[in-house]
Amino acid sequence: MIISFAGPFAEAIAKGLKSRRDKRWSALLGCGASEDYRQAEAVLSDYKHASKRRRGLHHFEELAWDLALQQQPAIIALASSLSNQLSLEYEQAEEIVRPLLKP
Repeated sequence: MIISFAGPFAEAIAKGLKSRRDKRWSALLGCGASEDYRQAEAVLSDYKHASKRRRGLHHFEELAWDLALQQQPAIIALASSLSNQLSLEYEQAEEIVRPLLKP
């Protein structure tokens, strides 16, 4: 689920939409995240059947938001590289982000 939210949240943050309270609507309305949310809801349904924990979307949204904020320098560097070329090989992307990733 975090993967589903991380992309739209990173895009929202990059656009300057940094309100934690409005992150869902920023992602849905400003970053085209409706399919990401549908995918996350499907995974959440499977998660609830497989786990005794009863965490909802909000919990995973918070984790993804924190990840996108924390890793913003790496995300910006990767986005910048992708704006110059349409695609990157895995190794190229890793080379860009690895020095910028925070533990």
